[in-house]
Amino acid sequence: MLGSYSDFFCTPQKKHDNFRGNVKYFIFKIIPLEQHLKQIVKQQTILSEIIDELSINNNTKNECLKHIASKISKVAPTLLECRVPIFAPILKASPTSDLVKEFKKGRNIRKMDTKWGKGFVRGRCLLTQLHRDILDSVLACAKLSYMVDKMTICASFSAREVLRYYNENSEELNSGSNGVWLLEMLKQIRDTTIEIEVDGFSVDFNILHKVAHSEDGSFCHIEFDPSYIALYRTEMVVCHKEILPDIIACKSAVVKAIIRSSVTHDDMAVKLETMLERIGYKIDREKQDQKWRRIKNEILENKRFLDAIGIELNEKDFTFCYKGNERKVLILEAEVTGSERDKELKALSDASRKNEKAKRTKVEHYQSNSLFDGIEL
Repeated sequence: MLGSYSDFFCTPQKKHDNFRGNVKYFIFKIIPLEQHLKQIVKQQTILSEIIDELSINNNTKNECLKHIASKISKVAPTLLECRVPIFAPILKASPTSDLVKEFKKGRNIRKMDTKWGKGFVRGRCLLTQLHRDILDSVLACAKLSYMVDKMTICASFSAREVLRYYNENSEELNSGSNGVWLLEMLKQIRDTTIEIEVDGFSVDFNILHKVAHSEDGSFCHIEFDPSYIALYRTEMVVCHKEILPDIIACKSAVVKAIIRSSVTHDDMAVKLETMLERIGYKIDREKQDQKWRRIKNEILENKRFLDAIGIELNEKDFTFCYKGNERKVLILEAEVTGSERDKELKALSDASRKNEKAKRTKVEHYQSNSLFDGIEL
């Protein structure tokens, strides 16, 4: 940081040395011009003004991150990531799955095209509903904090506590559900890059930036990607912590995905074919009639989970109806709307292009670009 009070009130030579040793990198990020750095060294008044301005800016960012952290603590993904289905409607990446085959054929890229935007998921494995269950379980148990210098949110938790929460709500105990398995699931999320094209802008992010843990798993720590956190300013979120136990308990990945998609609406009535398209489950009804019947039976077998959340299923024509559930699900508005939202989405889109260019040219950055770069909060 800036150092102690005495660092700025000492002999001219010592002050200069301390400035170079303690503050040069910090100020470099704010005023990257060497000429300005030299002026700051000579003029105490300029330095004081910058410190005052920085203090105000940090207070604003502090409140912003605090507000976003309060949303995430309610297990609240953005509507965008729910409606452009990042997490595939399967539990395991079985080699026989059509989604997995398509993912491998696309060189580990899964493509989605919805009325709310296009999506591309790139990674070493396909993200599934089980990955979403684990991430949500972590957020339900974790203690959240935020880092103003990186403009991101962190979550600290015990692997044992998260597994206990997950297994208490899961009707079928996963034989591989131990600390190593849990952390591997989080690392797979970390290693996956998501690109979403929305409203004429293309944004690129990872959900997680870092995963750290003690050897015995008693202490674990995840850090979200700043660009992912930035989406919490431009997008609405759906708080569904109250229904998470029902989602985890459901054995059907398709029904899990249907629930996660449906609760982003407050008035919905769609038929099965449209619903499957929404959750990213492609099926040719004429050529895959047996698979179609199997999906319908799977949904009927897990209908009680739909009923518990307030999603009505007409079994005659297989229409799903949902009119909101204010007692258990809460949709919160975006921090910014209209022209301000467009401005921030453009900033994130520009940052995404810069990061992609840096990767291609192997340019090393001190800090990942995020939506907040170049935006006055």
